[in-house]
Amino acid sequence: MEAFSKTLFLNELKKLNASTDRQIIIHKIVDSTSTDLMRRVRIGSAGAEAVVITDIQTAGRGRRGNTWISSDPDSLYISLAVTVTGKPSKTLPMVPLSAGIAAVYALQDQKFTKARLKWPNDVLVNDKKLGGILCETPNLQAKPLLAIVGLGLNLGTCDLPADTAGNAVSMASLAKSVIKKETIAAAWISKMDQRSTNIAQIVDKWQRCAEPFGRRVKIGDITATTLGLNNLGQLLIKKDDGDVISIPGGIVENLI
Repeated sequence: MEAFSKTLFLNELKKLNASTDRQIIIHKIVDSTSTDLMRRVRIGSAGAEAVVITDIQTAGRGRRGNTWISSDPDSLYISLAVTVTGKPSKTLPMVPLSAGIAAVYALQDQKFTKARLKWPNDVLVNDKKLGGILCETPNLQAKPLLAIVGLGLNLGTCDLPADTAGNAVSMASLAKSVIKKETIAAAWISKMDQRSTNIAQIVDKWQRCAEPFGRRVKIGDITATTLGLNNLGQLLIKKDDGDVISIPGGIVENLI
């Protein structure tokens, strides 16, 4: 195991012409990068474009309070504070979509082309979860509005927990060579810095990065076929009774 190197991370950012003029907090171990960054934003000790990275999380979180296993020090656990402009009801849902696009683009830059997005927040390879994204807001009334975007990617060689082995995958088991977490972190930050503010463009890019639509899925007690995203970034599905509806959130289970 090698601890996350701030020097290497800064060098990688410079190579990509990405801003190094940001607050960078690096831990060996922390409860959660997003929780830590949320605390800092709330007390005013961190602002826009601040980054928190750790080698290990003791209380990593996914959507809807799910636990994100974060005990592999060679994997990537990172959170970024981003400014949300425009009407929050329209622009805030674009932040996790942009983070997913940035993750796929960052992986593609490392010649890792198999990564795909599963709505709303998963990074997949061959239908197995390589990573996940969590977007939260410390204060919806704050001006400017900040969103905390967390990204976790399974990069290392540690065995995945037995209860996730059938659904998760590590990059180390797929790539021909080891890709350093500092490199992926810098690439993701660079892509987030370059993210579009055009909603239609974000939705289009996300769909181009997504797993194929037309899949049979189950969302709650609904079984349906995926059609794509609407202009709000919500999932469009065709129910078995023929009705087409949009889903603003939820756990999407692929049936086939």
